[in-house]
Amino acid sequence: MKCVSSNTIKTPHIAGKKKRLAKIIGIAMVVLFMASNIYISLPPTEAMDRSSSSNNPGFQDVVLGKTGELGDSLANSSWPIFHGNAKHTGLSPYNTSRNSGIMKWKFRTGENIWSSPVIDEKQNIYIHSQDGYLYSVSYNGTMNWKFETYDRYISSPVISEDGTIYVGSSNSYLYAINSNGTMEWRFKTENEIRGTPAIAEDGTIYIGSYDDYMYALHPNGTVKWRFRAEDILFSAPAIGSDRMIYFGSRDHHLYALYPNGTMKWRFEADDYVCSSPAIGEDGVIYVGSDDGNLYAIGLSETFDIPVHTGWNLISYPLLTRNDNIEDVLKDDVVWDYAQYYNTTSKQDHWKTSVVGRSVNDMTSIDNTKGIWLHVVDAGDGYLRIHGTAPPRTSIILHSGWNLVSYPSSRECAMNRAGLPSDVIKIASYDPDTTYLISEVPDRTESSFVPGNAYWLYSTAGTVWTVDY
Repeated sequence: MKCVSSNTIKTPHIAGKKKRLAKIIGIAMVVLFMASNIYISLPPTEAMDRSSSSNNPGFQDVVLGKTGELGDSLANSSWPIFHGNAKHTGLSPYNTSRNSGIMKWKFRTGENIWSSPVIDEKQNIYIHSQDGYLYSVSYNGTMNWKFETYDRYISSPVISEDGTIYVGSSNSYLYAINSNGTMEWRFKTENEIRGTPAIAEDGTIYIGSYDDYMYALHPNGTVKWRFRAEDILFSAPAIGSDRMIYFGSRDHHLYALYPNGTMKWRFEADDYVCSSPAIGEDGVIYVGSDDGNLYAIGLSETFDIPVHTGWNLISYPLLTRNDNIEDVLKDDVVWDYAQYYNTTSKQDHWKTSVVGRSVNDMTSIDNTKGIWLHVVDAGDGYLRIHGTAPPRTSIILHSGWNLVSYPSSRECAMNRAGLPSDVIKIASYDPDTTYLISEVPDRTESSFVPGNAYWLYSTAGTVWTVDY
């Protein structure tokens, strides 16, 4: 069993007449806890204009490219992309009850056809054949044109809003082809492309390659970012209504990426994930694996976090529809101050969100972070989080102290939670101490509890994976 990561240590806000006392206590605290290898800082008392340099943790290798003109999306046609839409539902809005099943025509290519056809707004059909050509075929079955891609596999084309056709090839190129059959541009990856591209609402084109990378390209063919998996990518990416990107890899994982190319989570199957995922109306993601299983990932749930008036050290295990802190923590519980510790930040590690303040450097949260939350009104005593349950979550731990969530629905003894051997210290919330935390003396007598957050001290960078 494993978990997810993020940050370091926080305590309640001290204001008014106690401000000077807070500073004195803060200095004493640094000395005291540095001696035991724990560093705790008091929340800042004044508003600061800080900008977050790292919102979303994840396994990543992001390469920035030139900015291109955005605005493209899928063509407004009956079937512009593999499986019909960016979510790969395969659901057509058209009534086929009167289709008799009698052949209307057939069009001959020079080899086998493994790819799937797409249809543009003028009812032209595009099909990729193993003879190495992309064909444009009219509604009556006659050829408009063919474009040589040198492909011998099964990349299916996709049509953008402006009529550009995108298709991958085993010669490692992604081609952008005009509606008249001429090439607009081509982009070279480091290995063959067997998967199908996808287009986001802002015109970003996503394509996976056998070089292990998922690429995000501007509509002009320049690189926006790239993300490296641990093995080849065959799966066609699916895009959620929240702009999240999902795709499988031969490294046995289904990946979920933010639109900026950083990883939100990855789900591990027992074999290759070459299947292309589909997204249901409720946000559940369906994907098949070479292990013989069809997986449904992320069933809708509500998770209740016990809270009280004052400072709480909390976390939640669910994947939410977006990561905006005010949306995620929107409930009858009233809070005014939240902080998390960004271990990798080179300047100010503490990131803060103050309700009503125009500038905050903590605007997003996820199920990997431990959060210090100051509650003004606890309501019925529970902060309710709505989202979907991941099968498991991987947390990146950096060398030093990390303030992390416990993204599970089950309590687990600390000595049985699958912690990496690099983790040598654990600290947890303790209301009976001055700074509300204390080091766990014996893992065999303590447990990780859902809804709580924890400090983990690691001697090296590592990963903790937690089953839901």
